[in-house]
Amino acid sequence: MVALNRWGHKPYGDVWAVAGEGHLLHGDVVAWVYMRQTHHQGLGEES
Repeated sequence: MVALNRWGHKPYGDVWAVAGEGHLLHGDVVAWVYMRQTHHQGLGEES
């Protein structure tokens, strides 16, 4: 959660992103979640 540490006023930011409400957050957070998900899946696809 280090990447979301700066969003101290939104401790639930990661939850929103996972819930699919990522469009309500800043693009960098959405990109971080997307990157983490794709990396975790090990797909290695380039969109």
